[in-house]
Amino acid sequence: VLLPFAELKGLDAKGEIGIGELRIMDLVSNDIVVKVDAAADQIEVAPLKARIYGGETVNSVVYDISGEQPKAAINSQLLTLNLGPFLQAMQITDRFEGTGNVNADITTSGIELEQAIANLNGQIDIALNDGAIRGVDIQKSLVKAESAINALAGKELGLSADLGDKTEFSVFGSYITVNYGVMNITAIDLKAPALRVGGGGTVDLNTEQLDLKLDVSVVKSFEGQGGASLEKLKGQTIPMKITGSLASPSILPDFSQILRGEVERQLSEKYLDGEDISGDGLNKTLQDKLNEKLAEELGVPAAAGAASGTSAESAAGETTEAPADATPEPAKEEPAPEPKKIEDQLKDELKGKLLKGLFGG
Repeated sequence: VLLPFAELKGLDAKGEIGIGELRIMDLVSNDIVVKVDAAADQIEVAPLKARIYGGETVNSVVYDISGEQPKAAINSQLLTLNLGPFLQAMQITDRFEGTGNVNADITTSGIELEQAIANLNGQIDIALNDGAIRGVDIQKSLVKAESAINALAGKELGLSADLGDKTEFSVFGSYITVNYGVMNITAIDLKAPALRVGGGGTVDLNTEQLDLKLDVSVVKSFEGQGGASLEKLKGQTIPMKITGSLASPSILPDFSQILRGEVERQLSEKYLDGEDISGDGLNKTLQDKLNEKLAEELGVPAAAGAASGTSAESAAGETTEAPADATPEPAKEEPAPEPKKIEDQLKDELKGKLLKGLFGG
């Protein structure tokens, strides 16, 4: 709350205020109790209690107006609050619904609102039930992810489920640290009827820009209004990004991660007997296992080539000193470069088979 700090300098007061109902803009609160203790340019408002939007708020605010820029330390608890109408009345956003608790412990300084936001620091803990996030439809974004996976698998595209313009949830929790107006969301826990969502990212209140990364796990299949089932996504975790502004957020699947995951899955099915290996584990295992599989089809002794390469590397790394009086052994003939030819052949065949098997040529 931005107070007329210049006029409050030198205030020496102590008292309690009780208000039956208070309206500030669209914000309505009842049964308000405010205790004020002001002296030596320190104004303490504690507690500040009220019944508000189905719940209760208990606050402690300490203003330091001794310097050129006023400072504020705020501890706020919102208990069993109906968050949607509260945020709308505060003219913050109309994009959230839900009932639950919000705890905030923050500090700031400045006279203008922009200064107060830029100097905002602290932490916020949110726990809500039975609500929704408007303007962000995770299920609709999963339709795009399903289409991307089908495209990689060579199946028809065109799922067009109309799933509305919001993401409903049964539980939503988030822990936020604020650093000079940038909200660092270190933990998101959202549970919806068919989904589980985790992740984090940043919300810059100075620029109102979003940069969030989510991991969306599909725990059961669901259908759009057109009857398009997303059964293929059941049991999978789909990476997603939320970018854009607070006023106009954009949520899209992270197609680069989906592409990598689908290619790894197809490689595993074709050449590793469906073994669940991804990332670095896949890269470390591919050389040996793919060589074995391709060698069977090509009639090439891949094991001999791999063994020769390993032996050559081992031999290169080992040195043995000969005795000073030892008779030099006659020079040995260089072995034929057979392993190298096998390795090159395997690489060429692997490249061709991957291109043909995965992408049709």
